[in-house]
Amino acid sequence: MMYTNTAMTLFNHYLNDHQEDCYQKVILNQVFWNNDEGANVIKMGLEAADKATVFIPLDVAAKDSKTYCTAKDFQRLAHEEKNNYWTLQIGDKMLCGALELEITADTIISDLDQLLDGVVTITRIDKKDFGSRFMRHWEVGGI
Repeated sequence: MMYTNTAMTLFNHYLNDHQEDCYQKVILNQVFWNNDEGANVIKMGLEAADKATVFIPLDVAAKDSKTYCTAKDFQRLAHEEKNNYWTLQIGDKMLCGALELEITADTIISDLDQLLDGVVTITRIDKKDFGSRFMRHWEVGGI
C-alpha cells in the first residue's frame, strides 16, 4: 500500500458561463506531500524548481464523494455538474492539508496566495499507472 502523510486541498480552475475565472475546492483525503527546496541550474543561470511534489493514489477518496474525471471531461461539464467531480490540470492550485474555508464565487484565488502559506500552482502532472494497484498514482509538482 502507498504511504500517505496528509490530506490536500485542490482548487480546480474553470470558466463559468460568463467566461469568468472560477475555482472549485476538493479535499483529497490521503496523499503523500513532500515540500521541496532548491533550484535547477541551466545555461542561463538558476531556474526555480518544484516547491512541492505530491503523490496522489489513483484510488484516492475525495471528501464529499467527488469522482475523478480527466481535465478535458471536467471542462466540458455544465457548471452545476462540476460539483460532483474533480480533476488535475496545469495551473490548478493545491495546498497541503484540508482547508475548510468556504470557496464561493466571490473568493478570488489570488487572495489565497497572499492569505495562506504554502499555496502551490500545479506545473507538472505525471500518471504512474503501473506496478501493483496499491502503487499506482499521480506525481504532481508545483511552484
